[in-house]
Amino acid sequence: MNEKKWQLQTFSFYDITGMEAYLAAMAQKGWLLEKLGNFFWVYRRCTPQTLHFAVTYYPPASAFEPEPSEGQQTFTDFCDHAGWRLVGSNAQMMIFANEREDPVPIHTDPLPEIESLERMSKRVMWAWVMLLVIMLFNLWMFVGRLLHEPIDLLSSPVQLFNGITMSGMGLYFAAELWTWLRWRKRARAAAAQGAFLPTRGHRKLFRVVLCIVLGNLLYVLLADRQPGYRTLLLVLLAGYFALFAAVNGVRAALKKKKVSTGKNRAITLIVDVVLAIALSCSMLWIIFRIDFPSAETKEMVVTIQDLTGEPDTELIQESNFHSASFLLSKQEYFQHAPYGQPKTDTKSLHYTQLDVYFSPLYDTVLRSLFHKYDRFRSEDEQLLDAYQEVDPTPWGAEAAYRYVSNDKATRAYILCWPGRIVEFASSWFLTEEQMSIAGSAFAQ
Repeated sequence: MNEKKWQLQTFSFYDITGMEAYLAAMAQKGWLLEKLGNFFWVYRRCTPQTLHFAVTYYPPASAFEPEPSEGQQTFTDFCDHAGWRLVGSNAQMMIFANEREDPVPIHTDPLPEIESLERMSKRVMWAWVMLLVIMLFNLWMFVGRLLHEPIDLLSSPVQLFNGITMSGMGLYFAAELWTWLRWRKRARAAAAQGAFLPTRGHRKLFRVVLCIVLGNLLYVLLADRQPGYRTLLLVLLAGYFALFAAVNGVRAALKKKKVSTGKNRAITLIVDVVLAIALSCSMLWIIFRIDFPSAETKEMVVTIQDLTGEPDTELIQESNFHSASFLLSKQEYFQHAPYGQPKTDTKSLHYTQLDVYFSPLYDTVLRSLFHKYDRFRSEDEQLLDAYQEVDPTPWGAEAAYRYVSNDKATRAYILCWPGRIVEFASSWFLTEEQMSIAGSAFAQ
């Protein structure tokens, strides 16, 4: 039976109760743990059997130390006398299996087991706290942009990915930190009564967050329209995977050759730093030396020629980068005189078309456009600039709002159709016929 199975390790470091129960269930299904990796556990096919498992930690061990260390070997021999056979280890973690019906526990006193978990927590707690702070800071930035710049954020797959990812990971690390601290306090009280309090991690939450992150990453790769972004992202991900594989490969090779802990740590660190610098330099070279394709542009929905009926081949048409997510799309259009040419006698046009795919966001997008100029206030806190509702009939729209500055009507409008909002501005006052032409084009 050489069949093997690789599974992603999703257990919390402290959830030894969950690990033991899961490994026993796997053995009953005919899968026996064979190897512990940093991210994956390897199982081999076996005859279905009833086994008891014990997950324990040996804190003095190191990930750089040649295996097994003298202390680990002594501990393994002690467990072997009690019928506990070592089936897998990774750094400080050691997992034993026992075929006896009612084996004597490895730890008869729960306090040393709790203390070993506490010593392990010191190795990971700083990372949890640091990651939680980073996630919360990014989430705070995301919420700030959502409140003040919702259009740019909601139309960007990359920014949505960052916000959703940070929210999910922040929730996971907060739950882990809270659960561990609460369990440790209660476990200490239970140990005083001679009992070990069962552990319970957040394996399901981890898998949900992982699926969300991977799903959002796939969505970004498929949906983002920024030129060259997919290439950069794929290269960056490939670089990180290669860096991780190389560093861990060097560490594992040195361990097999029985290189001392100090030399292994130093060599691995040097390889890590050198490869990280190489990856950073490679990314900068790609960014500055490779010509990425031009930003995606679209033909203007309506042009000055459409509105006036007067051909003018000298006018320049421009379309800013089209950003779109599953919630909202944004496209800006410009038409103006050639650069360097006087613009006093030349008409110009500028409008932004917003298509809202998730209807509950429609009012949020509209309010965001209304409040763009709230910062321009007089001393008595009255708005100097604001939009006022006007008759939408000439535009053929459901609603129309005209921008008023210092009590003077301007040539800027916000036009509303079902699922679409257009921010429209021209250098001249449009006639009702021209408004009808523009409105008909936007309504399509």
